[in-house]
Amino acid sequence: MSALIFILCLVLYGCGPAAEPNESGADKTSSNKIAQKNNSSLGVIKKRGKLRVAVPENIPPISYPDNEGKYKGFNVEFAKRLAEDLLGSPDKLELVPTKNADRETVLTDDKADISLMSYVGKPDAGQNVDFAGAYMKASVSLISLNGEVKNINDIPDKKIIVCKGTVAEQFLETNYSYVNLIKVDSYDQMFKDLEEGQASAAACDMVLAYSWSAGKQKFDVSIKNLTSKGDIEAAVKKGDTELQEWVKNEIVTLRSQDFFRHDFQNTMQAIYGGQLTARDVLL
Repeated sequence: MSALIFILCLVLYGCGPAAEPNESGADKTSSNKIAQKNNSSLGVIKKRGKLRVAVPENIPPISYPDNEGKYKGFNVEFAKRLAEDLLGSPDKLELVPTKNADRETVLTDDKADISLMSYVGKPDAGQNVDFAGAYMKASVSLISLNGEVKNINDIPDKKIIVCKGTVAEQFLETNYSYVNLIKVDSYDQMFKDLEEGQASAAACDMVLAYSWSAGKQKFDVSIKNLTSKGDIEAAVKKGDTELQEWVKNEIVTLRSQDFFRHDFQNTMQAIYGGQLTARDVLL
């Protein structure tokens, strides 16, 4: 009798050992979506609770340490806003001061999520990064003793100091191959060599040229806009399309809110004293 009841149970109700969970179909798709969300670049950043942003090591007024070693400047305020909008607070920013020569490896070695390292958005500017939106103009200026050099062809010794890996270096090599470029590793070294008379002129980003020369009696910007080579863009690691799109959209939003103009007023305007305006610097 008991055997008959057992058979009826199997037929009518499907009694028996519980089936193992099947990871195919909807359950597997749901699991994959959760895993993808947790492993996405934005997901990793949110889980970490810190946004790591690479900024120039010492390019006032873009990014530079004050007397107490605290970083300030235009890109620093931009980075704070990125952290605030992504993670809810500017305190969740981790700045990564970076030499110009390391602006690609800081991303490829996973030391930073976003680079604000004065990248000029063009195909040959960075083979291992993806550009994530323009926010400043890229211009190169020439500094000389008393601002006397008004034309590169007039430089007596045909020597110009540049920092390695910069737009200034690339432009002069391409268009003035006869000029003897003295290439240095840092802007501090460039300005030191210029003051010591190692060359008649130095070429660098316009914002840096004006901020440095503003405090010097013997040196001045002699050519304001040697060249305009595109726009300065944020950058992310190659292939990180999720973070790239987020930064692009964020830049569009910040521009619509006039953030960059206010950033200029708060970090640059007093330094330039009218020599450079927001129109010279911003898009």
